[in-house]
Amino acid sequence: MPLKSNVHSHFNMPSSSSECKPGNLKAVCRHCNQPVGGSTKATSNFRRHLEKNHPEIYEKLDIPPADPQQPSMVNFMKGSTKGSKWTSTNSRQIELTNCIVNFIAHDLLPLSLVDSERFRMLMVTAEPKFSMPSRKHLSSVLLPQKSNSVQSRLKTKLQKAQSLCVTVDLWSSRDMRSFIGVTRHFILDYNMNSVMLACRRFKGTHTSENIYELYQETMALYNVGSKVTTIVTDNAANMVKAFTLFPMEQLEDDDDGDDFGVNVCDTLPSDDTAPTKSTVYEYLPPNRSPCFAHTLRLVVKDGLENDSQIKQFLAKVAKLVSFCRKSTTATEVLSNELKLQMATCTRWNSQLMMIRSVLRVSSDVWDKLDTPYKLKQYELNTIKELCDILEPFEYVTHQIQGQNMVTSSLVINCVRGLRAALANLHEVHKCKLVSTLQASTETRLSKFESMEDFQLAATLDPRYKLDWCHDNEVEDIRDLLTRKYDALNAACSGCGASSSTAPEEPPPMKRNKFFALVNRSSTPTARPSETEVSLYLSQPCIQEDSDPLGYWKAKQSELPILTILATKYLAIPATSAPVERLFSVAGKLFRPERCNLGDKKFEELMMIRCNSE
Repeated sequence: MPLKSNVHSHFNMPSSSSECKPGNLKAVCRHCNQPVGGSTKATSNFRRHLEKNHPEIYEKLDIPPADPQQPSMVNFMKGSTKGSKWTSTNSRQIELTNCIVNFIAHDLLPLSLVDSERFRMLMVTAEPKFSMPSRKHLSSVLLPQKSNSVQSRLKTKLQKAQSLCVTVDLWSSRDMRSFIGVTRHFILDYNMNSVMLACRRFKGTHTSENIYELYQETMALYNVGSKVTTIVTDNAANMVKAFTLFPMEQLEDDDDGDDFGVNVCDTLPSDDTAPTKSTVYEYLPPNRSPCFAHTLRLVVKDGLENDSQIKQFLAKVAKLVSFCRKSTTATEVLSNELKLQMATCTRWNSQLMMIRSVLRVSSDVWDKLDTPYKLKQYELNTIKELCDILEPFEYVTHQIQGQNMVTSSLVINCVRGLRAALANLHEVHKCKLVSTLQASTETRLSKFESMEDFQLAATLDPRYKLDWCHDNEVEDIRDLLTRKYDALNAACSGCGASSSTAPEEPPPMKRNKFFALVNRSSTPTARPSETEVSLYLSQPCIQEDSDPLGYWKAKQSELPILTILATKYLAIPATSAPVERLFSVAGKLFRPERCNLGDKKFEELMMIRCNSE
């Protein structure tokens, strides 16, 4: 039966039901003779026609109030009236949409969240005028736009930095897709900055050539390859070869996985005889610095694997923990503060955490558990000693893996601190483990003490200056700093820059010591100026808990050249931990329920997640 309404009186309704489908009809406006399609059950189309074409008549209509009953779920989520939703250009709409994109990327949530009925109800309740984007729009438009915006901001930021340091590493997801991670570290406005440049798919074999090619593509994308002074990688053979100037075949027979990235520029001849593109690469890569944490792990590994008794006890502890974690009875007893920690193969200090979790449990609690791997008292005493011996290595590991803080100046101090700690432990324990750790420390870690980057970083850290030096090293390190100062000062003068500006330091010519002896120039050199160097070194060190970058910010007008050097060498990360943190995030993205996540979408999510301000 047709709906009675004063709206219908303005239209000539069809007289025969054969002229329209059941429930639908086509009426003719009595004022303009225009046909209008509508329904016998609603007047929406007729009212809109009058409102648009005959507003004076529409205003006189006796329109009943809206039905006060609760709207359906669909109408509630869509909005009850036309025009209640914001347009796509509304500032509040843009702001909330951006928040949702950041929310999904930062908390590693699936893109299907925007299709969730409950999430849409939440957003409509919080802001009825907000239009929720669809999953397709989020995936194909919003995420790429946000990723490109973050990347553009990074490019602008990187152009302001004087020098940059990079960490590079490879990683494979659960479904065995390989990715290369690249992070960049620099000091800008006297703050340490760490950003992710890439976490992208790595296809093909993990050869040094492929690694270096992807690294070059990343540098070209941001146009900052010339600013990179140091690359930090682990000691894997392909990484060592990728960032070495020598041809690959020269390293094939001389790689033990623990190369310390000796500065090969020190052994290069003059520029006219340097390797060409046909023998190595298109242009020379920056210096490679080995990851201190990775090398430290190798030292601990040497000690644990060369002591058969320690290996046997650790294996028994691991079996004990594994048994208790699979037992419902043991789980109930060993809850909360007595919960056992399982070791992982990627972090050596997880073994130390596992041992400590076992030692926290008293003998009375162990007696309540029926386990075939109960530790005897002499075994408990041995692993207690192991905790004491490895504690200095744990402390150093925590110190050098700090986030957004100066770590390069700690390397030499850590090496010498470990050496002193092991000497004291040897007096107390006099065991094979300590002797092995001492020998491995000398073999693997002592090489860091001779690396110029870490020598200069320690000296330019106002907390240490020359305090880390032995008596016979003081003059050598002072001369090294003076040479770097003179080279940069001459470059600033040559380019017409004032001492208050911050030009990039040109790479100095580095030579093998024997080559320097036989090719010494007969041209007398000017006496180096030690004005800033002497002034800096003559002042007392600041407190160790002070901010070294805050010191240089205050001294930039008094010591402008040394300030530039400080921002270069203090920005070097001691480890490749920053790029490994990327992979911890990436592993959470590749959960089993998200195995279909595409490579491009993964890169966009990582760019937003790791570089959001």
